[in-house]
Amino acid sequence: MIELMGFHGTDIISAKSIQNKGFTISKGDEHWLGDGAYFFVKGLCDPQTAAVKWAIVNAWDKKVRRNRYPTYAVLQASIISEEERILDLREQSGVEILEYVRRQCQRKLERLAQRKCRVGYIDGLLINFARKEVLPELTLTISNLFIKLTKEERIQGENRRTQNCTVCAVYTPQNSVSQVKVIQTGKVVI
Repeated sequence: MIELMGFHGTDIISAKSIQNKGFTISKGDEHWLGDGAYFFVKGLCDPQTAAVKWAIVNAWDKKVRRNRYPTYAVLQASIISEEERILDLREQSGVEILEYVRRQCQRKLERLAQRKCRVGYIDGLLINFARKEVLPELTLTISNLFIKLTKEERIQGENRRTQNCTVCAVYTPQNSVSQVKVIQTGKVVI
């Protein structure tokens, strides 16, 4: 078994809901690592600091040009999985598995191109496909990513290939996540 300490940044109301009802899965092929509950984990940056920054910048609603919530919260959780049920994209073997999945998913990608659907980054689509067709026992994926964690990165619309954090997507948090507690709160100031 592998145990990770995960940090999830959100608003205080959602944090309390998560403690009472559990995590809600983010769904859609456009998500970084497919459908899942997302956590910052130890790796390229301090995961708690990254969760704080994410919660703060994610508060901003650019359509109405104001914050959606005034108070952020960071949850800390224990994430447990069997090693063979983890797709680790920080390792060459994980990248090779994702490449195999891409080849298996080729027809789906061609159909999207024919319909002129622009997916952009296809990692989430591939991982969702893998979980349905190739690797149904997959419990989580870990990857180093670039995530816009500052106001400036968001405003500029920066996209970089230089990774700045390590993220874990958990696909069945009710089975893999425990000991969820709020470890930090603060005012959203952007």
